[in-house]
Amino acid sequence: MGQQAAGCCAELHGATSQQSVPGSRAKVAVHSAVEDEPMQTFDLDESAPEKADRPALPCQAGLAGAAVVSPQSSLSGSLTRLHSKDSRLAGGSQLEVDEDIIRAVSLSTTLRSFGRAWRVNPQRLSPSELNGLWDASEEADGIDIFLSHTWSTPGHHKYLSLLLSSYWHYALGGWSIAATLVGLLYAARLLPSLPFQVILPQGPVVDMAPWIHVVSPWIALCGLMCAPYISCSFSSTTRCFLDVACVNQADELQQERGIYGIGGFLAVSRELRVLWSPPYLSRLWCVFEIAAFRKANPLGKLVFQPLFIERDILVVWLCMYLFTSALLFVIASGVRDGNTPFAFFFSICCLGMLPAVHCVRKGYREQEQISQSLSEFDVSALQCFSDFDKRFIHSAVMQWYGSLDEFNVFVRGPLKEEILQTMLLSRVPFHLIILAMSPAVGLQFDVLAGILTAGLSFDYWGRWLFGQILTIDMLTACELKCFFWLSKRFAKPRFSHPGMDFGQTILVVILFACCLLPLAAVGRAYRGSLIEATLVSLAACAVFCATFICMPRLKALGKAS
Repeated sequence: MGQQAAGCCAELHGATSQQSVPGSRAKVAVHSAVEDEPMQTFDLDESAPEKADRPALPCQAGLAGAAVVSPQSSLSGSLTRLHSKDSRLAGGSQLEVDEDIIRAVSLSTTLRSFGRAWRVNPQRLSPSELNGLWDASEEADGIDIFLSHTWSTPGHHKYLSLLLSSYWHYALGGWSIAATLVGLLYAARLLPSLPFQVILPQGPVVDMAPWIHVVSPWIALCGLMCAPYISCSFSSTTRCFLDVACVNQADELQQERGIYGIGGFLAVSRELRVLWSPPYLSRLWCVFEIAAFRKANPLGKLVFQPLFIERDILVVWLCMYLFTSALLFVIASGVRDGNTPFAFFFSICCLGMLPAVHCVRKGYREQEQISQSLSEFDVSALQCFSDFDKRFIHSAVMQWYGSLDEFNVFVRGPLKEEILQTMLLSRVPFHLIILAMSPAVGLQFDVLAGILTAGLSFDYWGRWLFGQILTIDMLTACELKCFFWLSKRFAKPRFSHPGMDFGQTILVVILFACCLLPLAAVGRAYRGSLIEATLVSLAACAVFCATFICMPRLKALGKAS
């Protein structure tokens, strides 16, 4: 919950007040909480007995030290004891599950309307808008994913990260369907030709129209944006905890009850997903969520999701599109395939990939910051806007881990190893590499559609399929792997001046462009015979398997030993 959690911890002042609790038909008389006396509510609605008969929340497997507290209500004049922040602190019950407030919201719901639930800080929302978010959640007996984040990080970073990591297959699926349909339409001469030509060796000039290149990325983007609306029709709903939706921010009493009962939400969560950004580990409430989850769920799934991974992939995707668009401009300008100087290719690569390299280098610097922050972690130095919150969290940590120093040792040791291991497995997912290189694949399919439209024999389009599409695309995936390795290797600035650091980025781009030289040579395999093109594609397949299958397994075995 991060910064917002601390900001939402409003003290309740004054004497008895009359208040309606959203989501319930009962009117509640609220007594102000004092240091040693927890708040109480009196159920005055004799016609609402359904919660009295609701069974208690079953204890989840693996919940260590988490007690489940079921609301006790009867028909008339029943007394329900609320867990105020003072009573939780006094009783050391930060992990008690208050069944009556456990709510969840589907992940797809939080990502609709371009992620408005993430992009807009709750402090800027009106009471009606906050109630709308609250109504989007519903009562639950458990939570699939607890989303831990800090509101000090811009919301669109979290939105894009969750959108791409959760629905990347919709983007790839949309691209594949669009590329297939557009290619077939062009091959059937149902789409107009454009002034683009490719000269095949020992063959005629082939007209091509880059419809796949133009249309498919937009369909992929639309598929990604529409995924939160259509995913519920094809897959089961993922129940998530998002603080702004699952804690009633419009009701002061319910807000306090939810914030200081956050340990109960964590106790019934199967997975804690940390949406990491640089300020995350400096927020005491964020660290509390990790500590509480590991105490309540020793074997629970902890996913550390740095926000820069999906950001980097999106930038590389955009740069690849600009790169291939520049190649199309070269083709349209009249420069023929066989006579294209390498200087053109080299210059276009440098211009197209500069933003991508600079962004990825920044991402790797942030990754190094994660390791450094965990190594130097000190819970006593973390930021918190309330003295009570600090006592509340420190008390829980000392109860669970023995002392603050012992917790520091836990974070710097076992937790650090676990987090770095999860990051190692997810740094550059293969499916996101495929998505990033899709613009280059689309351009090659445009040429294939032109060959089919021209009615050329299998010898021509077979050589293009094996010698260009399969060979170049498999090697391009390997080159992108090399691209990320170079960016990581030279991520740390060698010079203090920002201008010199940008010069370092240019150097990395030049090195990457030099790594593309083998592609220029191998890419001419389609100029030979069909057998030669097939053999080259098999060799490229071997390199591809070694890069994405053998090398990761060897690294894993090396770390295990």
